[in-house]
Amino acid sequence: MAVSYKRLWRSLVDKEMSKSDLRKKADIAPNTMTKLHRDEYVSLTI
Repeated sequence: MAVSYKRLWRSLVDKEMSKSDLRKKADIAPNTMTKLHRDEYVSLTI
């Protein structure tokens, strides 16, 4: 099953946020943001 984060990117545009703003506010590692940008699967552990 393919992963797509298009809804996330649209939401950022609607909220006038950049990807770096999201990364800083959500405390996401740069390599995870790269995977999101490439539409790769990201596994998050709790």
